[in-house]
Amino acid sequence: MEHNLKQIGNRIFIRRKELDISQKDFANRLNISNNHLSNIERGRSAPSFLLFLDICSELKTNIDYIASGALYADIDDEIIQKLKKCSNEHKIIISDIIDAFLKSR
Repeated sequence: MEHNLKQIGNRIFIRRKELDISQKDFANRLNISNNHLSNIERGRSAPSFLLFLDICSELKTNIDYIASGALYADIDDEIIQKLKKCSNEHKIIISDIIDAFLKSR
């Protein structure tokens, strides 16, 4: 699988902006120069593996999203992540709906 450095860098940039973290602050958190981070975000250079892991951790996102744009590795993880965001009341309703689907099989 080939990964496009510009796309990876753009996803890092977008996520950093979503979290309202300045480039300078983010570079400091990662213990790298602002210039190095800029090159990564522009797709001019690739981060080392350990730096990549740190980037994902600091951005509170999964590796799959930054590497390939996939928000979730598979559908089960996607459903779990969505359920975690629901209120307890909504979780009960969703559970009842799932039970109804399973009974109808």
